[in-house]
Amino acid sequence: MTNDIRGLVVHKFVKETHAPGTIMPRAELVVVTPAVQRLVDALHQLYSGKTGKGYGKFEDDEDNFPMQRRVREYFVNNNDTFLAFSLAAMNILKGKADTEGLATGGYVLIAHIVSDRHDFMLFAMVTDIVGSAITEDLDIEDSTHVDLNQFRVAGRIDLTRWRNNDDRYIGFLKVLNCIEN
Repeated sequence: MTNDIRGLVVHKFVKETHAPGTIMPRAELVVVTPAVQRLVDALHQLYSGKTGKGYGKFEDDEDNFPMQRRVREYFVNNNDTFLAFSLAAMNILKGKADTEGLATGGYVLIAHIVSDRHDFMLFAMVTDIVGSAITEDLDIEDSTHVDLNQFRVAGRIDLTRWRNNDDRYIGFLKVLNCIEN
């Protein structure tokens, strides 16, 4: 199934265990190409198919848990661009990750997609891996790609359910305290 990608960005989060992290932001949105579409579709399908997800909702205390405010400014009030929203989300993630001694970094993919008439905000921590590829000349060379087999940390906000005041609109594969509590 092809998802309608409304916004997509990848930021790098550099963090060693027991140390504060650093955000290496992308300056512009990712252009949707066939490769980007395949990756987002694969991540959304993998997320949807995973069992053992946790579910929740935003905390009412937006001062200590500001993600709901950031989502509202982007999705409802249209006061933020997607890029501005993603940077605010990354700063919230950094603040939470800095308090977790064992947390490490990676690439953080943030996508606003529409699937099955629902708006979703997909957050995924992804890493890359070196594999092998066969070239046109039938040589074998290294090829770096996103490691979907290690897709373990992700969260998804069903923006449509959130806007409709449903109780369960946040799902996560591992607790992403920057999104929910």
